[in-house]
Amino acid sequence: MAAPTRSVGAAIGGVIFMNNLAYIDDTRKWTYDDVQKFDDENRYEVIDGKLYMMSSPNTMHQTLIGEIFGQLRDYFKGKTCEAYIAPLDVDFDKKIGKSINFVQPDIFVICDKNKKGKNQILGAPDFIIEIISPSDEGKDRFEKYHLYLSNKVREYWIIDSINKTIDTYILDGDKYEHEEYRITDKVRVSIFNDLVIDISKTYKENAYLLEDDSEEYNSKEQRLEEESAVYEEYKERRITLDEAKERFGITEETIEKIEKRFNVHVEIYSSGRLDCKYKRVIA
Repeated sequence: MAAPTRSVGAAIGGVIFMNNLAYIDDTRKWTYDDVQKFDDENRYEVIDGKLYMMSSPNTMHQTLIGEIFGQLRDYFKGKTCEAYIAPLDVDFDKKIGKSINFVQPDIFVICDKNKKGKNQILGAPDFIIEIISPSDEGKDRFEKYHLYLSNKVREYWIIDSINKTIDTYILDGDKYEHEEYRITDKVRVSIFNDLVIDISKTYKENAYLLEDDSEEYNSKEQRLEEESAVYEEYKERRITLDEAKERFGITEETIEKIEKRFNVHVEIYSSGRLDCKYKRVIA
């Protein structure tokens, strides 16, 4: 397999020509059934038909998930709503195999038991929490934000353990109202009575786990804003296979299998997106 950063040839009429192959600019739309055919151990999400690899979580990520899930589980005992954690697919299209929008939120709550399928949740959760890392920040702040908003997720939180913030987004008609808190604050979940999440003790006890995170990431003062330079850096930068291995654990063998099985040319981006262009042999 050629490296993802290889140079491309001329583009004519929406087709990129290289040697005797043509890579069609219309990127493949992936479905749930497509992803189930993968035989590797990586986890994937699909948003608007675009395929994303999921990075391996670190210890702080999993520690915070465990703490928050414990608080939610205790709160919902004897109540209608239920809390879940990844990996469990949420199918926003409710089309099961044909869905082109399915993700695995870190933590989520559903209050409608009719949304519980055998292998996935069918429809939007009421409450979602994502705990971000540098490799997936752009996806959580933009692609997932718009997916959750368009599907009327009532409340969405983004927890950034490195920059020590909790961003809350509360649905108000067709938009989200945003508030920002420190990670050590006690934060109320607005859609449930008397539910307050407090991860300050757990965070402080485990803060040493983040001491080696990059100074470059910690020094960024500019928040991710759409079209900003920081946004482009995290979301749209093409990366090499070696960097993809380090970020997401994907192997050259996996990329080759995807290219061969689905007859596509794969380019890898820093958000975890696999840009898969249809491949055609030309004379």
